Amino acid sequence: MARCEPTYADIGIRSDRHINGNALYCLNDRGWKQHRTAIQAFYKPDNPPAKNAPGCATGQVMEGGYDHALYQYRQNPANFRESQFLSTRFTYTNFIQNMCESEYRPSAIRKDSPHTYLVHSKVFRVVLCAVRGFEIWK
Repeated sequence: MARCEPTYADIGIRSDRHINGNALYCLNDRGWKQHRTAIQAFYKPDNPPAKNAPGCATGQVMEGGYDHALYQYRQNPANFRESQFLSTRFTYTNFIQNMCESEYRPSAIRKDSPHTYLVHSKVFRVVLCAVRGFEIWK
């Protein structure tokens, strides 16, 4: 789940709790394949902005991308029965943190979330450190 500012893409207003597309998926699971097929049938390829790929957009503002389609499919009342079964397969953990476009300090993430091992962010700043020749993240 995103840990960025609530104003980013209106995630606070939209109660957007989608798991970022950089999540870990069990691709060989037969149920996962069936779920993907159901989403592709539910979200037709004419949903903007992904007009050529079924299941890659919900047609709503700021919901382009398969990760949004995965979340919104499970939230849609038409898919309630399937979502009851699927809900246990989507786990929110701090293993991967999504920082969106917010600046962050890796030291703060390590302190606040010691079980985080990967950080996804659109803001990536590397500072070359002359001391010992290491790269450090701002």
